[in-house]
Amino acid sequence: MYHLAVKNDKILHSNWIGFGGIYHAFMFQKDDDGREYTKEQCETELARVYNMRLRLARTYYRYEYSHTADGFWDWDSQDMRALSRWCKCLQDHGIDVALQACWWCPNDITNSPFSLGTNDWGEMCRRYGNWVSESVHQIVEVCGNINVKYLMLFTEPGWTSEHLPEGLEQYDAWLDCARAAHNALVRDGRRHLVKLVGPNEGSTDTSDMVKWTAEHANDIIDIYSSHNYIQHTNYDTDTYDEWVDWIKRGMDNCASTGKPYWFDEYGVVCFERDKIELPQQLRWAKGLHAIHIALCNCAAINLGAQTTLIWSLFDQQWPNKHLNNDDCFFDGEHRHGIAPSLRKSAVPYPTYYGVTLLSRYLGGAGTAAYHTEHDRELHIAALQTETGEDVFLIINSGGKPADVTVSCSSEVKRSLYRHLFDSAAVKPNERAEIIRADKILADIGCSFGDTLPPHSFAIYTTEH
Repeated sequence: MYHLAVKNDKILHSNWIGFGGIYHAFMFQKDDDGREYTKEQCETELARVYNMRLRLARTYYRYEYSHTADGFWDWDSQDMRALSRWCKCLQDHGIDVALQACWWCPNDITNSPFSLGTNDWGEMCRRYGNWVSESVHQIVEVCGNINVKYLMLFTEPGWTSEHLPEGLEQYDAWLDCARAAHNALVRDGRRHLVKLVGPNEGSTDTSDMVKWTAEHANDIIDIYSSHNYIQHTNYDTDTYDEWVDWIKRGMDNCASTGKPYWFDEYGVVCFERDKIELPQQLRWAKGLHAIHIALCNCAAINLGAQTTLIWSLFDQQWPNKHLNNDDCFFDGEHRHGIAPSLRKSAVPYPTYYGVTLLSRYLGGAGTAAYHTEHDRELHIAALQTETGEDVFLIINSGGKPADVTVSCSSEVKRSLYRHLFDSAAVKPNERAEIIRADKILADIGCSFGDTLPPHSFAIYTTEH
């Protein structure tokens, strides 16, 4: 018997804004080879996103969306219209967007339209800042996509860059760009429209750049972020403590600022490089991947992180790309999601059924978390959502069935509905339905009990 405890008479924190994912705004973009979604496929994928109640989507965005071949800026280009249309679809269903304000640093500055006709690094940064400010103006103010609330300042900018200007350190190059974006937004009266998130450091178990950023850029950063990936040769490992270590280190390195922290990218790397042609069968084997995703979110909630962003929500075709590599790119299609591209199959991977539960029921902005106590391979997070629902996430990461009791410090006055993700029992199909409640726990009072299968998790919620 496992014994878990929840102190639900005292809030631990109210930082949680809900589950997020990397989900690129490629849906309505054109591809030179016609590798595009039909109208029906667009509707199907968006319906799945809405049904899982995704709270936050981080998406790719670079200068080529608006920079023309003849050297001008076209803010009404097909790519910009496609981006705005995608943002509007998400806005209509309460999903916020974190826009990637360029990807590689400083490559996207030194080898881009920002460097045309100049070798002056300062001038390149100023041009980048102007582009960031104008992007916010066009996307948020002109097109009305007010759900674009965050700008991610590059991705993994701590890595040494092949286009680093001579005499410039990597961290300093990132800071020059970040400060240029901040200054341009302030100058143009748009800084209040978005929060700047950085440094988006990874993949790392130290978050050293977070600490450096807190010391050198706290006047411009609103939210700190870093990330890492679990790497194992099997799934029979309780990774909760690893997620705790990584998230806590990132949070500790910016704790003095008092600002929020995001675990802004994560996943499980568990496949053999020489068998990369079968990535999903190897990485997502038997649905156990979802258990590790649940453990990560359980750790993030208990530590007080503001959100997590899974890499990634769906397999996606990058428009006009034909890249093949050992990071699961196949002719430009990035197969790292919890469901395949609908051009390939309408049947999700097993992980999808676990992740959609986490996304749908763990609440959104305004959700409060309670202090919890764990017991060996059983882990728990307890929340009261923004709509007043009580939610308990309990994970059995072990290989045997687990009898569990949960003791609460305050009475739970409504029945709990159990939604069980059993990694051995999930059966994907084209309907891709959210797992329904299979049990009702009534007359709970201050305790309840249950039995969880091996490698499973259950969400107990008062929502019905």
